[in-house]
Amino acid sequence: MWYTLGQWIIKRRVFILLALLGSTCFMGYHASKVSLSYEFTRAIPTDNPKYQDYQAFLKRFGTDGNTMVVGFETDHFYEKSYFNAVADLQKKIKVKFKNLDLLIKSLTHKSFDMKNNNEKIEFLGDRVLGLVIAKKLLEIYPDEKEGILDKKYASLVNKKTCLEIAKKIELQKYILTFNPNNKKIRIEDKIVSDSCEALIGAIYLDKNLAVAEKVILDLWKNHIKESVITQIDAKTTLQELTLKNFKKLPVYKLISNTGPRHKPSFKVGVKLPNTKYFFGLGKSKKDAEQNAAIECLKNLK
Repeated sequence: MWYTLGQWIIKRRVFILLALLGSTCFMGYHASKVSLSYEFTRAIPTDNPKYQDYQAFLKRFGTDGNTMVVGFETDHFYEKSYFNAVADLQKKIKVKFKNLDLLIKSLTHKSFDMKNNNEKIEFLGDRVLGLVIAKKLLEIYPDEKEGILDKKYASLVNKKTCLEIAKKIELQKYILTFNPNNKKIRIEDKIVSDSCEALIGAIYLDKNLAVAEKVILDLWKNHIKESVITQIDAKTTLQELTLKNFKKLPVYKLISNTGPRHKPSFKVGVKLPNTKYFFGLGKSKKDAEQNAAIECLKNLK
């Protein structure tokens, strides 16, 4: 049988070779049309509702990439009214910016723009403010003790004072924060005070130190005039007085802690060796101690 088969193949070898060559070319042609795909949707029948939803998605968005960008529409960022408001702010501080983007950046909180916000400008503004205030205090009080100057300085550059200055020029009206629904919201005090320092930093970068100094001294002039020893000095003064006269420290006693957790009220009493208790109230124990010390000093005069 094998002999017969071999004879048959030899006799028809040309035909068989041509047939093999033809089939090889045919399969090679179709093999060239084979392509790999990472689209798993190809495994889903085209009449499947999920497949049809997916095709509608592609038609609308163009791709099914694994990165999603979520945008929140805001009506005021590039509105004429907002830029008019920024122009109004420039009038209030008496500075016309050459680089308006720098001013807007100083008013942009990180919740509005994680990349292009006022954090670093605020860092700079804090240092510029400190330098200007320190210089001014040395000019006003050339013979004052360092400890007293330090307390005056702290009272002028702290967040509370920056917040007061910011509210004086209504800075909160111009700050950009996360507000997807464009509703009227209350901006946190810390954001407002930080933006005040950022504004100072922006003025320094856009202009120079001289202009920044002029703005600071103009905005802070009333606070500088009233730069008295802060409340903490009441405790210090009372302590020095008690040590001098009695060789002992004042005795502070917490009398009560009332009110809700978010708005507590403390009452503290202070007593010297030869006095009754004098009382003070405050939002914190520390504030209450300061106020008690003030009451005690008043009665000792």
